Amino acid sequence: APVLLPRFGPAIEFPLTVPVGYRHANALDGFRASVAKKETVFCFDDRMSDECFPNASHELMPGRTYRVMIYPIIRASSTEECMEFLRAQDALFVGPRGLTLLYQLESRRITRGRHVVSFDEEDMLFSDERMHTKVPVLSNDNQVFLFDLVHQGAVWTPVHSLLCFAAA
Repeated sequence: APVLLPRFGPAIEFPLTVPVGYRHANALDGFRASVAKKETVFCFDDRMSDECFPNASHELMPGRTYRVMIYPIIRASSTEECMEFLRAQDALFVGPRGLTLLYQLESRRITRGRHVVSFDEEDMLFSDERMHTKVPVLSNDNQVFLFDLVHQGAVWTPVHSLLCFAAA
């Protein structure tokens, strides 16, 4: 019988402290304004906004240090499989705000050619006009970063990694 490979590889793990001046209510819009002029940001989906993502399952707290893990996907996985894996890691679902903090504070941790996915519970994610739920993704394309929204029903492949915030 063939040996089934695990779906997720070993994590890159590091502490991340949320800046004292961080404010959940305007974190996405403020971030978008700050990176709009940077040459290293190629694309920022306008729907990745505080209006479209007003809540997260876990609201990041200013001054708090989290344990952050980035798990590479090594075998194609569904959203449900990714969520199950993250729950098993005691993940705190932070949505797109986790990606913006990752970029601001630890962008060197995002491997070139990888797409980091920040899941949240479905009712916390944005749904477009066709009622497709969207998941925020941060991509590093040769040190040019893209902030995008991808259909929740996508198959997550070995170019993707899972972002996992957890209690320190």
